[in-house]
Amino acid sequence: MIKNLRFFCSLALPFVFISCDPCMGERICADPFSFKIVDRITQKDVVFETPSKYNRDSVYLLTTLPGYGGTRAQIDSLKFTNSLLIPVDTFFLQLNDVDTDTLLMKYDYLKTSCCQHFGILQSIKYNGVPAKQQGKIFVFEK
Repeated sequence: MIKNLRFFCSLALPFVFISCDPCMGERICADPFSFKIVDRITQKDVVFETPSKYNRDSVYLLTTLPGYGGTRAQIDSLKFTNSLLIPVDTFFLQLNDVDTDTLLMKYDYLKTSCCQHFGILQSIKYNGVPAKQQGKIFVFEK
């Protein structure tokens, strides 16, 4: 009987400790960000306006960090929104099979109860040029 109780406790205890983690499932340690892509000359959206230069379903954010694969930028009305688990300093914005741009992210950091280094997004450079902002939306001029 005591052997069975010890065995049960050895199996159950790790689950008890894991379930007590206040950050379980909430370890998003970077600001989400929204963006849109416009023509540099006309300022017309090159994804959401008709006719569009790029297909909205082919827009991906990629990085070279191990274990951090590409994510499709989520379509949110007439912009894209992306949530990050960790602050990533360089993204590659894939617009189609042959057109990829570079995003350099700049963060301020603070410590939170769930994140050692929570990244508060300060700015983005799009292909080396500071991205403009319209409110909280970054505007990438293509």
